[in-house]
Amino acid sequence: MKKPGGLTELSSSDLERLHAVLSQDSAQATVTEATLSAAGDTCVRVAAEMIGLPRAAARFAVDAALAERRATRAAKLDLVWTGPDPRVSTARYTANAVRELFASAKKSVLVAGYSFDHGTDIFEPLHAAMRDREVSASLFLDIATNEFGEEPKRYVDNFVKNLLTKNWPFGAPFPTVYYYPPTIVNGPYASLHAKCIVVDERKALVTSANFTDRGQTRNIEVGVLIDDAAFAKQLLEQWWQAVSAGVVVKVPHA
Repeated sequence: MKKPGGLTELSSSDLERLHAVLSQDSAQATVTEATLSAAGDTCVRVAAEMIGLPRAAARFAVDAALAERRATRAAKLDLVWTGPDPRVSTARYTANAVRELFASAKKSVLVAGYSFDHGTDIFEPLHAAMRDREVSASLFLDIATNEFGEEPKRYVDNFVKNLLTKNWPFGAPFPTVYYYPPTIVNGPYASLHAKCIVVDERKALVTSANFTDRGQTRNIEVGVLIDDAAFAKQLLEQWWQAVSAGVVVKVPHA
């Protein structure tokens, strides 16, 4: 006879039902067979070893099993697309996905992009989230080559000020801005060519689309929307390690 595998053998709905039953009555009461029966026959078979335990202890074990189940759930992936749609498509449009991500933010948003225009349309929901919910926003961008040898700090400040004037007309609050210093060097050329968004350490969009009208609505672009905390945190860590190492640099008073 197969030995029961413990709480890992229960479905998420079984675990939630068991948790609800264990939350009833006094936490000092012990778990009985009747307790498990109230949660279903599967719980009686799989969780019999809980009989005799205080309900509080049993509930703690169920809490831990549910937390692990939620943390290890499979990542949810959605195709994101800019361009004319084939007759049958399940993809999400880039412009819609970007606005929905920004509008959903509760704590933090990281944006990295190579090219920006028509920011009034693209960034309005991000500014609203910052204004209304105190969401913090970080913007990593490419700064064009300093072809005429202007003093670097002045050149960067002017470039960022001009970009925000055109793409962030809302006023405060503003995102914290970072750039990749090799992009301004007049040869050999380098770019910050990444295009991605990370929201609330939970969801990430990685895409070929720039934050431009063309990239969001007219080009053919492909991306993936990833609902997975582990991946989102890994992507964030990559950017913040780059900041810590001085690979990308914060623009003061942007």
